[in-house]
Amino acid sequence: MTAALVGTPVAIDSGGTYTAESGSNRIVAFVVMAEDSTTARTLNSLSFGGDSATVVANQASGTRMTVAIAYVLEANIPSGAQTVTATFNTAPNETARIHCYTFSGCAQSSPVTSSVGQTGAVASFTQTLDPTIVNGFLVAGAIAAVNSTGYTWTNAAEVFDEALTNSRTSSAYLLIDGTTEQIVANRGSTTSQGFAAAAFAPASAVLPGPSIIVAPRRQVFVIDKTIQH
Repeated sequence: MTAALVGTPVAIDSGGTYTAESGSNRIVAFVVMAEDSTTARTLNSLSFGGDSATVVANQASGTRMTVAIAYVLEANIPSGAQTVTATFNTAPNETARIHCYTFSGCAQSSPVTSSVGQTGAVASFTQTLDPTIVNGFLVAGAIAAVNSTGYTWTNAAEVFDEALTNSRTSSAYLLIDGTTEQIVANRGSTTSQGFAAAAFAPASAVLPGPSIIVAPRRQVFVIDKTIQH
């Protein structure tokens, strides 16, 4: 089975609502980004319709940038418009921005194959994919401490690039085809930034087992035609 992006991703503030797209073997992935004026905050939890999401690639550092990837599996995806809330160890000055994605055809057991989080005053972030994760997907996000100059992504499809009050947020995704690729989030500026990415496996194909045909039992009757003299 091959993972696929379903519908149109949505960008919301923490406390906004998101409706998961229809599909099977879904994962709803959230890219959570926040800036604080003094220090980066740690994402303690993220809830979707009151249910807890699993947080991975939770990156916070002295650059004041926080980026994390969180996800919810099929069994816990609520229907209809549901509130998405990010909770931090201390609330950041700027309301967290959350980019919401729905993917279908995803593994439901141990779905995350790799994750990474980086921060620093750098011009770009680079993540090398594991080429063995065929037909899975990767989702990534980046945030900069200034709202000017957008991001340019290499080998990934950018979905959002937003100028917020005091920061710039962007996210992108990639359907992994089994070749070695590097995704790059680049602003061409050494402003303090944060980056996170996580790769997810596809659902395993379920092959039919061998068919067992039970034939009806046949009864054989022997007729004695011996002629007696």
